[in-house]
Amino acid sequence: MFCQYPLSIYNVSMKKPERLPFEEFKQIYSKVPRLTVEAILIKDGKVLLTKRAIEPETGKWHTPGGTILLGESPEETAVRTAREELGVETKITKFLGYIEYKSFKTFGQDISLCFAMEQIDDTEIKLDKGASEYDYFDEIPENTIVEQAEFLKDKIALFML
Repeated sequence: MFCQYPLSIYNVSMKKPERLPFEEFKQIYSKVPRLTVEAILIKDGKVLLTKRAIEPETGKWHTPGGTILLGESPEETAVRTAREELGVETKITKFLGYIEYKSFKTFGQDISLCFAMEQIDDTEIKLDKGASEYDYFDEIPENTIVEQAEFLKDKIALFML
């Protein structure tokens, strides 16, 4: 069985991420923090949120995000995550800070670096299996993952610039 959380190891010689088996993922991240990124896509002063279609927090709005792969920079992870989860090419416009998750539990402690991004191609958003829908918001909906909602409410004025 493979993990629904995309932890991978980066095989330097092949330059291809390899998925860890679910049990190994759980074993590792029950003992050490998991470092992730949030790809916060901004368009016309609004933030893109997707509705989770997988556990944990199924049905809640959230920002697309993913685990940093071994050998990958946080910036590369943010761009890859947007490509994989939204089907679009992006560029980073600003580092916004980090979120330490307390209510959103995988198997241990999750810490996420947050990047404001903009789409650089004309591709239409195409969600992967992790999300059921998306929308752009200028106010954060109540049904958003708690830590992300708090973080985004503090940052939303930055998006309006």
